Formats: sequence, structure tokens, C-alpha cells
Amino acid sequence: RWMQYVLSAGLLVVIYADYHLFWQDGFPAIATVTGDVPSAIADLRDDVTIRAILNVPINHNLVAKEAMFIQTAHHKPIIGGHVTRETPVSQAKLNLLQSTLDLNLLDEAGVDVVILHKDDAPDLLEFVAAHLGSPRYEDERFAVFDVPSPSTTTAPLVALPVIADEQATL
Repeated sequence: RWMQYVLSAGLLVVIYADYHLFWQDGFPAIATVTGDVPSAIADLRDDVTIRAILNVPINHNLVAKEAMFIQTAHHKPIIGGHVTRETPVSQAKLNLLQSTLDLNLLDEAGVDVVILHKDDAPDLLEFVAAHLGSPRYEDERFAVFDVPSPSTTTAPLVALPVIADEQATL
């Protein structure tokens, strides 16, 4: 019987130590983010001109999760794949969209708004602002940019050489 008491006491010590390893002052001792969605982002749901939203940076798993979370507030389609679903957009196209922010490519992809997750890519703010102008909304976590209409005189990004048929069969 005394062995049961010893095992019970040992188990209580392990549970107590485990609790203090992962909790501090009644809160988890892990990185957490606030569950607040800025009203400017939630208000995007009322804008009927928005076809889709691109969240950048595109290759960041936490941004992907947060993008899906804030989608519950703005209710607009999002461009790109995320942890819980496969993307219908190729990764190469997503990289091209983010790295160029070409207005014609964004228009072709149906992107009318770009949401920059500033905590995860602080160096992208100047780049996105240089291509898209001033943000519609900005706080310490997000910057929301409207994508301007592309000009019809924009030159193509890449000119691919034409390969003759006989070379193509090699």
C-alpha cells in the first residue's frame, strides 16, 4: 500500500514540474498572437470590388495560418495554399506575384488587395509600398494595400526565345 502513496506523490511532483515548465503566471509560456482582427481588415468584406486577397510573405507557415484566421473576418477568397488545404496556384506563380508585385500579374490572378504581415517580413514594407503606393490601413501587425489598375502599356516581364521545331526534338 505504501508503494501506491509513493507513486501518487511522485506523479504529483511530475505534474507540478510539467505545469511550471509550460505555464507562467497562469498563461502558456509559448508564443501566442492576439485574436483581434483590425476593423479595417474586417470591413473588407463589404467591398464588392475585391476579387481576392494576397497575404505576404507567402512562404511563412505562421502567416498562412493567420491569413486563414483573418479570412474569417473579411470573407474574401485568398490566393495561395495554406497548412490545412492545398493551393490551386503554383508555388512558382506565388513567388512571381510576391517578388515582382507586377500589376498585370496581380490583375490576372484576381488580386485586388495585398495584406502584408509586418511581424513576419518587416523588410517587405518598403518594397510593397514602392509598387502599390500608400497602404489603405496600417498598424503594428498589418499593412493593407489596394492594388491599382494596371496600365495597358506595361511591357511583358520576360521575353522568351522562340525555339525552332528541330531544336525542340533534341
